[in-house]
Amino acid sequence: KHAYDVQAPERGQIIVFKSLDDEKFVLIGRIVGISGDEVSFEAGKLFVNGNPASREPGRTVQVDGESFEETSETLGSRTYPVWYLQTTNPTTFSATKVASDKVFVVGDNRDQAMDSRRYGAIPRANIIGQAKKIAESDTPGRAGKEL
Repeated sequence: KHAYDVQAPERGQIIVFKSLDDEKFVLIGRIVGISGDEVSFEAGKLFVNGNPASREPGRTVQVDGESFEETSETLGSRTYPVWYLQTTNPTTFSATKVASDKVFVVGDNRDQAMDSRRYGAIPRANIIGQAKKIAESDTPGRAGKEL
């Protein structure tokens, strides 16, 4: 039985799901679009149903020699951290409508994520469950944090 057989997925939730390329691989991502939504990215900014996700001014952080903008984004009632690689052109993704029984998922590390911008929307049947807590992290203080 899947976690979303009873409860409908919501924008902003982090899910664990089977890869569309090979179901032996499990991926993690944040739901930004649900059935019927239209999702796009314009110059790195997320839009859902034509409305931009709210994004706070961020700060620059260095990770493995690369510069990222660390910021927070709000979609509906959920606010969460996101990272944008500062050495690439901002992401642009044409508007796509999320089909029935699917979700549009993106990684919080927006410029390096393998997500629905590459694979397309994820069927609800591929969802294993909702991620609730960070198990391990190289970032001090993140392990054990509730999501």
